[in-house]
Amino acid sequence: CLVMIIGVGLLTAVAYVRSRHHLSSQTNHIFREATDSYAARLVDSVEGYGDLMYATKGLHSTTAITGPVWSDFIRGQYAFDRYPGLQVVGYARLVDPAGKASHTAQIRKESPERNFTIHPAASGKQIVLDYIDQPNAEAAKRNPALGFDLLSEPVRKSAIEQAETTGSIPATGP
Repeated sequence: CLVMIIGVGLLTAVAYVRSRHHLSSQTNHIFREATDSYAARLVDSVEGYGDLMYATKGLHSTTAITGPVWSDFIRGQYAFDRYPGLQVVGYARLVDPAGKASHTAQIRKESPERNFTIHPAASGKQIVLDYIDQPNAEAAKRNPALGFDLLSEPVRKSAIEQAETTGSIPATGP
């Protein structure tokens, strides 16, 4: 009887170990498939955002960018339909200290309702977010990021320096 109990115990232990190993293998396989699928979707999204940035580079080389031109371009790219989760697309440009007043006046003339102001104040060159488009166009006009100096924030400054050095078009989060 004792031999039978030990035998059943051993069989139970072996079955447990094999079942656990099989379950662990299945779980790992399912996890790998899910993460591979997620990674592929993420790569597709990032490449899509890159395509939008390169199209913006092309726009910049062919025409003067104004608020309406920017908005028409982004809407024409169907950016918010093609890239789910995209919340804001902005256009920024370099503003030298001597040109800040005229730059501010130009943007205010285009969109008086925005009360455009460059912020935070700085004495050197600034890269200023002039135009923003987002799914709700009215909200874009009131977005507090308008006029923001991208060089004042370390992550964005680093991305800008990378773009200047490598010619790449990096993206940053909100």
